[in-house]
Amino acid sequence: QLFISGIMDYDYVAGLPYGGEAIATEFLNLLADGKAREAKFDKIGQGSDRRIVNFKIIVPPLVCSTWKSVLLIDDVLSSGKSLLEAAAAVEKAGFRVTAIATAVDREQGGREVLRKHDYGRIVSVFTISELLAFGVLTSRISISQFYEVMNYLETTREDLLKENQLAC
Repeated sequence: QLFISGIMDYDYVAGLPYGGEAIATEFLNLLADGKAREAKFDKIGQGSDRRIVNFKIIVPPLVCSTWKSVLLIDDVLSSGKSLLEAAAAVEKAGFRVTAIATAVDREQGGREVLRKHDYGRIVSVFTISELLAFGVLTSRISISQFYEVMNYLETTREDLLKENQLAC
């Protein structure tokens, strides 16, 4: 909490449905200064058809307030698609994304995709390679499983970056 609140400037905290909502709620509960206010997203559809369609402020800003900055929180960063949809909803509502935080970065190219849009700081508590390395060090997974997962992630990362025409 101190790490994120100390490096990011935001007025509202919004968690993406559904994994990010619980993290955002707990993050707000940890804030001692009460600086940030909660915002919400609406999501429609299921599976690959799901979309983020709306951004709304739970506690409206003061009439003369210029509060417009939003911290987006999600559980996992993979392709960045959900976060891009959320950022578009934020911008459509007249606000701006000033930071993005996730619990885990799957290192599949999402960070690179998001950086192209200048959303400020993008931070993750862990990367998937850190979590996998911890699994190996604690004998929860084998070194061959580590490499199998890392190879899969690298392949999907290359495909995503090709789709988005990004140079590595």
